[in-house]
Amino acid sequence: MQAIGRAHRIGQQKQVMAYRFITQDSIEEKMMQLQAEKRKLAESFITDNNPLDSLTDSEWEMLLT
Repeated sequence: MQAIGRAHRIGQQKQVMAYRFITQDSIEEKMMQLQAEKRKLAESFITDNNPLDSLTDSEWEMLLT
């Protein structure tokens, strides 16, 4: 996201395109997977009536690390 912020400046009139190249078995791929898992858990907080009761210990640990 930092790269996108650097490419797109206030007052920019032209469309800005940012591409991410993620290779298989790389740190970037693992980071993307973790972000997706955390996003899914965060969304469950919004949609569940009582999300705290449904989280396992491993899900808590993943959210907080």
